[in-house]
Amino acid sequence: RHSFPTRRSSDLFPSHDNVQHIRVSKYSMISDYLYDDRIVMNGGYQKVIWDEYRRQFRRAGRVYDRLIETLQVRRISIVSGFKSALSLNKRGSNWEECFDIDVIPPLGVSLDDVVEAAHESDLVAHADYSGLDDRVNIRGKPCV
Repeated sequence: RHSFPTRRSSDLFPSHDNVQHIRVSKYSMISDYLYDDRIVMNGGYQKVIWDEYRRQFRRAGRVYDRLIETLQVRRISIVSGFKSALSLNKRGSNWEECFDIDVIPPLGVSLDDVVEAAHESDLVAHADYSGLDDRVNIRGKPCV
């Protein structure tokens, strides 16, 4: 397995939209949750309305921090997260009700370890992997 770098390139984020630098937790910023293959391939960027999705990003950050601390690792690659309307070709985002991220653990950490650590958080509704790839999907409980 390998790690994926977090993409923070200026071509993904317009200069007038500086929310990507907002820290949402001890170990993560908004930009960590914005990578989307489709957007990168099409040369676009993720548009985040901070006031609309603040709770979801903070919750995702709290779960991410728990993973880092529980698994005692420096980093876990977030390979899928927030998807804007531009990416989904529809109104809204995939985080309307809750966060939804895919992570790949570093070498030496099993997918089962990640699932178990995620389930320790009261903010997680679902954590599992398909067995077809090396990523764990973690979905949060709805922000009510």
